[in-house]
Amino acid sequence: MRAGLEQIRHAERLRISRALHDQVGPSLCSAGLMVGLLRSSGAEYPSPARDLMEAIQDALESAIDAVRALSYGADPALAQRCGLRGALEFLARVHKTDLALQAGLPAWPDPQAETACRILRDALLVLPAGAAPPRIASGPGRLELSGAAALPAEPRAALAALAAASGLRLEWLGEGAAARLALCAEEAS
Repeated sequence: MRAGLEQIRHAERLRISRALHDQVGPSLCSAGLMVGLLRSSGAEYPSPARDLMEAIQDALESAIDAVRALSYGADPALAQRCGLRGALEFLARVHKTDLALQAGLPAWPDPQAETACRILRDALLVLPAGAAPPRIASGPGRLELSGAAALPAEPRAALAALAAASGLRLEWLGEGAAARLALCAEEAS
């Protein structure tokens, strides 16, 4: 049953990502181009109209950036779309997370890299806000997420099951107020 629910969740996220990318994004870009064309003949318009067109252009550009972030964020294949480094950079930017990848990235197969990104994204979604921003770091063959607050118990169990299903091990490093988790590949038996 879990596999069926995962397929449904995957299909829905893909549908949302594609709709944002293929429908909403182009409509906003088209509106921006039309406003740009109007602005290019700005001498014909009074100053308040030019100011209004500039404000509309700025609002459209901001909306395009937001739609792009939502499209990437909803994409169930974020690591495939951006590569593992790009996906982690995206997650750090969207979730206002520090990123420390100086130790390099794990050389995981695509399904494991995808699952790792999903686990980090889901953990960041439910991680309570703390005084300091969360931090994603890499180590030899592992990725770590640390935050100032603990993850709730139910998501922890779900994330651990998701990791195990894809051959990753999710370790909880320390208990108490801080959240710290590490993802590494299961050892071959």
